[in-house]
Amino acid sequence: MKFLVLLVFSVCSWSSLAWTEHAQRQYVFDTWGLADGLPQVSVLDIVQDEQGYIWLATQSGLARFDGVAFAVYDRTNTPQLPASSIEQLYIDAKQRMWVATTHGVAMLQDGKWFEVSTGGMDYGVISGFAETDDGLLLIATTAGILFVDEDLKFKRFGGERAAFDILVTEEQVVYIGGQGVVNMISEYSHEYWDLPHPAQRAQALLLTDHGLWIGTSKGLLLRSDDGAFAAPLAQTPWAEEAVESISLGPDGALWIGTYSALLRLQSDGSIQALDESVFGFLPWVVALRQDMEGNLWAGSQTHGVIRIWPGWTSRIDLGSELEDAFVWSVIESTTDDAIWVGTNNGLWRVADQTEKVLGRSQLPNPAVYTLAEESGSLWVGTRSGLALLQGDTFSEPWPTALGGRQINAIHVHDTALWVASDDGLFISWDRSTLSPLADEMGLEAKRLRVLHTDVDGQLWVGAERGLFKRGGDGLFVREGPEALAQAFVTAISSDEQIGLLVGTYDAGLFVRPSPSDQWRNIRREDGVPTNSSFHLQRLGHYLWVSSTEGVYRIPVADLLSAAPVNGQMLVSAQPSFKGAQFGRCCNGAGLARGMVADGAVWYPTLDGVMGLFPERVRPNSVPPPVVIEAISVRDERLVVSESSVQQSIGHRDIEIHFTATSFQNPDDVAFRYRLLGYDPNWLDAGPRRSAFYTNLSAGEYRFEVEAFNNSGVRSEQPAVVTFTITQRFYETHWFTLLLGLAVALTIYLAHRLRLHALNQRQKELEAKVAERTNELAAANRRLLSANRALREASERDELTGLRNRRFMSHQLRDFDDARSPEQNEDMHSVLMLVDIDFFKRINDTYGHARGDEVLQQFSALLLELTRESDHVLRWGGEEFLMILEHSGSEQAGGVAERLRCSVAEHRFVLTDQTVLQLTCSIGFSIFPVLDRWPDAVSWRACLELADRALYAVKASGRDGWASLDPTDKARPEHFHSGFTHRLDELFAQDVIRWLASHDQMRLPDRQVSAR
Repeated sequence: MKFLVLLVFSVCSWSSLAWTEHAQRQYVFDTWGLADGLPQVSVLDIVQDEQGYIWLATQSGLARFDGVAFAVYDRTNTPQLPASSIEQLYIDAKQRMWVATTHGVAMLQDGKWFEVSTGGMDYGVISGFAETDDGLLLIATTAGILFVDEDLKFKRFGGERAAFDILVTEEQVVYIGGQGVVNMISEYSHEYWDLPHPAQRAQALLLTDHGLWIGTSKGLLLRSDDGAFAAPLAQTPWAEEAVESISLGPDGALWIGTYSALLRLQSDGSIQALDESVFGFLPWVVALRQDMEGNLWAGSQTHGVIRIWPGWTSRIDLGSELEDAFVWSVIESTTDDAIWVGTNNGLWRVADQTEKVLGRSQLPNPAVYTLAEESGSLWVGTRSGLALLQGDTFSEPWPTALGGRQINAIHVHDTALWVASDDGLFISWDRSTLSPLADEMGLEAKRLRVLHTDVDGQLWVGAERGLFKRGGDGLFVREGPEALAQAFVTAISSDEQIGLLVGTYDAGLFVRPSPSDQWRNIRREDGVPTNSSFHLQRLGHYLWVSSTEGVYRIPVADLLSAAPVNGQMLVSAQPSFKGAQFGRCCNGAGLARGMVADGAVWYPTLDGVMGLFPERVRPNSVPPPVVIEAISVRDERLVVSESSVQQSIGHRDIEIHFTATSFQNPDDVAFRYRLLGYDPNWLDAGPRRSAFYTNLSAGEYRFEVEAFNNSGVRSEQPAVVTFTITQRFYETHWFTLLLGLAVALTIYLAHRLRLHALNQRQKELEAKVAERTNELAAANRRLLSANRALREASERDELTGLRNRRFMSHQLRDFDDARSPEQNEDMHSVLMLVDIDFFKRINDTYGHARGDEVLQQFSALLLELTRESDHVLRWGGEEFLMILEHSGSEQAGGVAERLRCSVAEHRFVLTDQTVLQLTCSIGFSIFPVLDRWPDAVSWRACLELADRALYAVKASGRDGWASLDPTDKARPEHFHSGFTHRLDELFAQDVIRWLASHDQMRLPDRQVSAR
């Protein structure tokens, strides 16, 4: 099963810990096991090839992984493998992959498998490979060191002493790990280094600047240049544990795999451990490998494969001894190196130790909603009342005055203590009494959230309905535009460069550089990822914003210009923002919702206090390698083993499978492709990893596909495959020539017969001429009928009997020619694309024959739901096109909803009496696209709008319908070639909008109109 988790390390270190060290650097990891397609849970070795695939050695086959799916090679599909139990993997300088099994070795080169001959040699168990700079492949076995000759045969290299690992350095020094000894062989010497204990087996070797690291069966050793051995784990619980693997991680630290923990050894000697408390299982890491993107892969003996990469955040949570990870508020202490943390179950102080200061029974309410320090005293605002902590003395001042109100903000301004609650503003001038603000002071709102004194000393109050300013006369006045007056104000900040910033719950940001400037409202359509915000913080060249959906940043320069801003989501509470790290965040509308300390911005979350470190935020800059894997023609799968190949295909319906090996966030990888010879334009496929084409004409084609990683970096070059669709016999030149000759011969013979009849007798000639003329007319009618039959056959799908894409081209071309500007504007047609949801599961579960039955029944259902004047086409695979003539835009949504409901309610009964319940996704568009210019936008553009709507529905959960509807601002120039690549621009210009089956549908636009 695949998990996405943030790791919090336990620390063994000899240095003293400040509170920032409680929030240790965290790593993001994924785990894949049997449920995800891995053939077996023991991953014994890991390599990565030049195409980027991760190869995993398991005891039930060799698994190739692209980040999304596994391909498994074993004896059933790869007979060149001597056994399905794989023990070691190695990729040499020629990009040949060597696969050691329990019964021999195989080699994969350029997509072809070869079995390596052992020559009958009993070599025991293979434990490692290494290669010299002259291409000599060395193999460590329990029967000594072997090598492979040019004929792919094993030869012995030296004696028969057991070797458990082998390492060749850039200087061509060979290290061999044995029982109680390490051999060092160079051009000038051959040395034996005895290990401290003869029973230690040297089974993992790694050379770094610090010396030779030796993972043994009894702990970790480091041999320095002076020949001395050190045991870095000697004073830890893992001192005597067998070290199965060693690797340098993406951050330069040493990673060590043992039975009970995956350890990270830092340069200062501190050790961080990922153990059962982190993973939920004993990791038993036996293989470590760093990939091209800097991810660290760990193979577990018992729990599959784990991918680890350094995240951007740190977290103080239950692992740091917080009793409750639901955090409402956080501030830094002004008197010492500590922070105050308000949780849903009390007040905590985090410094050298984590200490609970106030519990449920001591507070007016256990939920500590806001905090504020004043002269060494701590004000604690709860969900029902205010508390004061002075040293060790705790009190609850003014319980009667506050009356159990929720305290949202505590702020000192003009020497007075201001308290904002859910029922008004309270003031204490002398700290002995607390009074509510009088109604005549002008603060008309009662539900208050934030208080702020700006750089000019002006007091601002944010309420659940608007923003207020305290004037020089002490009276409050409402400020801002109408949009802000109706907004839920959740955060206020000020900066000498930016001016005044106001965050809201759902109305976006409001910026005013100076009192004389106009307010600017920045919303989703202006470039921010979300309209909500809880905390605003200027740090460096960015404004950092926490929200209900995560944390994002905006360049300060963008706030000062009139152009759209570049808001980048960095930590997302849901996996919907490309390039963002997944993590729970953030909480509350009020003060104490964030702070800056130790170079990071810290936020209260549902999962502890999260620190975001700006210097760690680095986009994934590695271009994703993109690979075309296969072409499917009916039930046959043609494997594409090279980057560009020539395939000859006899069928017209094909599916092309491709992938990209980018692992940091593989689900965020997006694709675009095109088929030259069919359509020169790129088609955005999103995360879909296949392309469908139906009814292709005979000819030569070139398919190209590009990938974009989770940070939007494009592959360096497209993957390419070329193929030829062969002609049918009646499409060939010789068939046309023979047909023409037959007609010419018939005419010639008829002419000769007529001449002969004239010579015999004139009357008989006239009769014969008439007879031959009639015969010729009949032949012409038969020929025309045959031509019509051929065209009918070419325009109809063989499986479902529906019309196909070729028919659509003729029909819509005629439709374009038939329309005129004077035609009734109410006479529209609807192009509706219908896709069966999760159809691949039917083929995978019940077989393609049952899948064909579903397609036939689905086609019949569509015909039942349409009129005689409408057309139903099989567009490709499980996708259908419906042309609903004389239907207006107001009817299309209702038709789509009835169609969706009818499919969901229909029982699909297969031959074996299996009953299936299916759903479908629908995207449609109205033709003509623009009523004012009915002939300005082609049906192809209309079809592209329907296609984009369909894939938006599929990306947002399926079982729905949507349409991209032009607004009154739409013009013909907006729909020129390639307009689908500019949809964000068209949305921003209010040229198009979404129509969808329900409001909750997660479409890639901000404004959805449900019908």
